[in-house]
Amino acid sequence: MNGTPAPDDSVSTPPPSRPLSLKEGPVVIVFQSLREGSGSSTVAAAAARQLSSRRNGRVLAVAPQSACSGFRALFNLPAENPSAGLSSDTFWHYADSLHLALDFNENGNEDSEHPPFKFAPSVLRNSGFTHVVVDLGHADGDAARRWREAADVVVTVAEPDAHTAMKLSAHPLARNEVILFNKALSFSQSHTDVMQFLRATPHLAARIAPQIIPHDEFAARSALQRGPVTQLARFSESARAIAALSTWLILRAARLREDARC
Repeated sequence: MNGTPAPDDSVSTPPPSRPLSLKEGPVVIVFQSLREGSGSSTVAAAAARQLSSRRNGRVLAVAPQSACSGFRALFNLPAENPSAGLSSDTFWHYADSLHLALDFNENGNEDSEHPPFKFAPSVLRNSGFTHVVVDLGHADGDAARRWREAADVVVTVAEPDAHTAMKLSAHPLARNEVILFNKALSFSQSHTDVMQFLRATPHLAARIAPQIIPHDEFAARSALQRGPVTQLARFSESARAIAALSTWLILRAARLREDARC
């Protein structure tokens, strides 16, 4: 899209010296919203669908009880709780290489309306999945903290507006966290100004993803049709941006794992 290109020296993620090994467990990518309405569910669902289309990919899309409504709508799932009576190794089968674990009781409350569906990052190491995409939305708490700690990359989704500029100026970044601009308008000078300002902010410059997800008609239409934009409108600008983002996140995850071993 038109707008503010990211400076090459601030966002480059060199390829790792060796590929990720499944012995290390799946790549875990967590999406969260900087504030309500930033669109983490839309981007996470589209990224999960895109990753599942990769050769030999097997993806699990995860959303806890407190943040599952977005995935439930975007993957066209029924309104009732699918996890009642299921064990932690049972998931929705959405496509050949995409499974969903939604609406589980992250606290395992025995007194809840449905039997507890306990699910945690620790069960994934030998699961056979290549990628795990988690949508936390704006959720916080112990379950969200565990997923952030287990993540290879945490993607904080934000709209490029003045409120975001103020909030990010005081937002402490985790070592594995990056910022993604979503719902960007190419014709908006204020959006461009905010992105330029944040890319010039020292503690943020190297953490802003090079991709900018535009607010286009295809993304809105896909949401109404209850499907990820990377599935229903693969050649749209937003779908291409999310496809590029997915590749960039895989490379970044591999680089962070390699740095952790050094």
